[in-house]
Amino acid sequence: MGLFSKVKSVVGLDIGSSAIKAVELKAGKGGSFQLLNLASEPLAPEAIVDGTILDAAVVIDTIATPFNDNKIKHADCATAVSGNAVIIDGYNVLITVEACLSRAPIFLARDGCFRDLAGIHGSYRKVTETIGAIELIAANLQSLGICHALWLFDSPVSNSGRLKTIIYELVEKNSWPWDVELLQNPDTELAKTDKIIITADSDVLDKCSRWINLTGYIIGRMADANIVDLSV
Repeated sequence: MGLFSKVKSVVGLDIGSSAIKAVELKAGKGGSFQLLNLASEPLAPEAIVDGTILDAAVVIDTIATPFNDNKIKHADCATAVSGNAVIIDGYNVLITVEACLSRAPIFLARDGCFRDLAGIHGSYRKVTETIGAIELIAANLQSLGICHALWLFDSPVSNSGRLKTIIYELVEKNSWPWDVELLQNPDTELAKTDKIIITADSDVLDKCSRWINLTGYIIGRMADANIVDLSV
């Protein structure tokens, strides 16, 4: 899933209390999408009650039916994220949003991720856009209904402790449901967790199980973003 990898189709999966619905889309030119498959399968009563899965085996079998019947072989699915917790690749996400706010070039890759040319080189420096970037990320997490966010930063990077303090000051001021941890290697945790992660690191994306493109969601809604499109 590197910078110049091909864009794949995506499958949207809606797990409801009465039915499982799946839709497979393929990206076309000019932001359009082509419908490849659309399927719905009734779900047995009491399998899911009030948003809680009571019979996982039945749910799994029901999910498999529309995939098998319609020959949907895509392994990656997009589902609703509201009510979920996420783990954020701290420097990866923050620095890209900072760069975008500063009008630096942001590159749209063929995997749909936005990436920048900024680097920390062993030391992070707070910039004019830092607070605004954190607040913008917070606003978008809230709009998506994320219930908790865990930020992971590299402990070997200088000023990570100061950045952690800045974020916790904002957390206290705004009552955001966030935690911040400093790890020797956040990529290891991001790659192995079963929680939803937020990153544009291609190595981590190749290994993770669940992911949302929050940076793309944010930048895609910014009219003045300085985007260089490398996706075509």
